[in-house]
Amino acid sequence: MSYSSETQNVGFNDQAPSASRVLKRTYSGYKGNGDPDGTYWLAQIRKAMEYRKKCAFETKWDMWRKYYRGEFTYGVLPVNVFFKMVRTLVPRVYFRNPSVSVGAAKPGDEHYALAQILERIDNKLIARMKVKQAIKLMTQNAFLFGTGIGKLGYGAEFTPTPDFLDAEAPTGGKHDFRVEYNDLVVPNMPWFLSTHPGQFLVPVGSTDIHSSRWVAHWIQRHVDDVHDDPRLRGARDINVSRSYWREINRNDRPSEEGLVDLVEIRDKKTGKVFVIAPYHNAKILYFEDDEMLEEGHFPYFDLIFNRDDTFFWGVPDAQILDPQQRELNENRTAMMKHRRQSLVKILTKRTAMTPDEAAKLSDETVSPVVYVEDGASMADVHVMESANIPQGLITLDALVERDVQEILGLGANQFGEYAPGSADRSATEANIVNQATQIRMDERRDAVADLLVDLIEQVHTVIFNRWTGEQVVDLVGPGGVPIWVRFRPEELKHSGYNVSVDPDSTLPETKQVKEAKAIQVYQLLLQNPLIDKHQLTSYLLRMMHGAEFDNMLASPEQAQQIQQQQQQAMSMQQYLQMLPKLRQIQQSRPGPQLTPVAGGRPR
Repeated sequence: MSYSSETQNVGFNDQAPSASRVLKRTYSGYKGNGDPDGTYWLAQIRKAMEYRKKCAFETKWDMWRKYYRGEFTYGVLPVNVFFKMVRTLVPRVYFRNPSVSVGAAKPGDEHYALAQILERIDNKLIARMKVKQAIKLMTQNAFLFGTGIGKLGYGAEFTPTPDFLDAEAPTGGKHDFRVEYNDLVVPNMPWFLSTHPGQFLVPVGSTDIHSSRWVAHWIQRHVDDVHDDPRLRGARDINVSRSYWREINRNDRPSEEGLVDLVEIRDKKTGKVFVIAPYHNAKILYFEDDEMLEEGHFPYFDLIFNRDDTFFWGVPDAQILDPQQRELNENRTAMMKHRRQSLVKILTKRTAMTPDEAAKLSDETVSPVVYVEDGASMADVHVMESANIPQGLITLDALVERDVQEILGLGANQFGEYAPGSADRSATEANIVNQATQIRMDERRDAVADLLVDLIEQVHTVIFNRWTGEQVVDLVGPGGVPIWVRFRPEELKHSGYNVSVDPDSTLPETKQVKEAKAIQVYQLLLQNPLIDKHQLTSYLLRMMHGAEFDNMLASPEQAQQIQQQQQQAMSMQQYLQMLPKLRQIQQSRPGPQLTPVAGGRPR
């Protein structure tokens, strides 16, 4: 496969220097002055692309993508296994309401308060960063292509390593126009986006991202933005190049014109990050210390459901289901053709029916009229009916469908359907089947939970090092008292934390389910002396949607005081001083008085 273009292209053509020659004149990819050797890295990228092409079944990606989109050959009656499986698997794997729990790794009120503050920050960031959206895309990519990739950044999308003082995307050009447009990327805030595996590269022979020396991200940007971006040095002579990313996704798709291919490389060996233009003599456009390489961890996260013992790239579910998809298509197509051929046939002599009259009985694909010679021993027009569809085709269709379900551990019930003969199943048998299904789904959900924990732990490091100035966060203190706390990010850095994820139910909560849950919670906690009845009633009314509930609850006398406390945030020292008092108040609340009854139980 050739990657040559109309521009000068060192390393992406047949005359590219071999890896052995590159290593003789470079030192691990760097020149004598410490600058990266573009020729060396182009050779490494080329080998990494061949590694991915072979191990990730890249040549089949476009075919699997068409399966999911329902783009099958004309004349084929498909059974879209890919679409059904993706739309069944993804909602069962990703977290509908992702959240984390942060506990203090050290004893004491100070560490408890810091963990409480950090948990509140994390869950706000998860919602603001749209982590759920990124995980959904990663889950779909893991199914279709074997590997899902997510990228953590800070402040600007195309700043490989953010400036310590200001991490906002710059403007450029004559009129100071924007050079970045992603509205999920906010200045001086972390962001998390899904990266297509076709844009991600690891060294040949890598088995996991943790042991890889370097990773590369293939990026496409418009040539005007590349010219105007002040972060890229010497980018004015960069012009539009032939796109490798467009090549592997085929040229029959509409794509934006005027794009430039860039490669962002992060190297653990030197702690550097640099951007090269692969179709422009491997020109180095950016070269700095990698501030996002926190504690030796790349800001990339992989989601792989079916790991391979030899390669980094996971085994796609699509690769396993591909034979069943083709067999079902072939079987259904045969059934379709047999059905058409089994229509009523009319045998007629040529002199008994003209072609124009026969055309009135025909459609574009099947003609029920068959002409015979005039000398045949039969009536002028004879009607005959062919056999029905063979039972063997129907049986085979059911067997293949069952194979598909067993491969992914899903049954008819998991697709929202009743299984054949389900009315005859006992509750115990149904529970056993459901537990077996959940075991296989929980394994995938556990991978998503580990991904979320790893992401949040690295987000901690980013905000500890980059957030400055005083921050304010709202908390719920002991006894349900709402308070606001002022803190400085460096105060959070000196404690230890345990981050965990509790996978929630994937079943959607309808309005009726939420109302029933609120009523159950209200009845369960109404007589509990440790629960604030005003807050409990407020929760119940909030779950009972509708304008008629808005003004039903009368505010207690302390509501105004609490509101004033919320508007005036307290410092960390004040909050720590308040904690023992709040706990003492909570413990001093009278419990239920038990009266012993002879021969019975307290009441």
